[in-house]
Amino acid sequence: MAKSLIQNVTEDHLVIKTLYAMFRDEDNTVQRQKIANTIIRELTVHSVTEEIVLYCSVDKYIPDRKMIVGEAREEHFAIQNEIFQLDNMKVTDPNYGEKLDNTIRKFNKHACQEEVNILPKLKETLSVEQMNKLARQWEKDRALVPTRKLCHKKLKFKIIINAFKLHNLTSKASVATNPFDQARDINREYVEIDRNNL
Repeated sequence: MAKSLIQNVTEDHLVIKTLYAMFRDEDNTVQRQKIANTIIRELTVHSVTEEIVLYCSVDKYIPDRKMIVGEAREEHFAIQNEIFQLDNMKVTDPNYGEKLDNTIRKFNKHACQEEVNILPKLKETLSVEQMNKLARQWEKDRALVPTRKLCHKKLKFKIIINAFKLHNLTSKASVATNPFDQARDINREYVEIDRNNL
């Protein structure tokens, strides 16, 4: 049976929280690096997929969207900048653990807001058919989005864009960058996560 949009989003949240717990419990540096690589990949894929599917849908269907997603988009931007920095570091670098802790703290706050405010509002507003369509779109787009963050915090990007422009721009950029990310990812090691046993 296919997962709902809410199940897909909350499953991603749980995967990232689980990976972080694994990272905190691991003493072996090589294994910690694999876990950190996986956290970065999962955070990036989740963040971009949310922008494409979840936030574009909120923009399209929810009248008071600015109150609902304004802060969430700003949090996304801050987390994505930290992902970029982490992606260019090694777990043995000074302050890596502190920077990852800070990123996950922001992510946990952000995920809680989505689960408590955004997802219920979307479910309340949309029909079952619309929610199912978004779930299918989530799964399709999740497979195509970048796995590595490309921008640096010094670049001043405005994330608040017309929903359709954002969808078209992000989708095209994602499809274009995904093969490059996959090529770069060949030399990286990751840990496997069994999403069925979280």
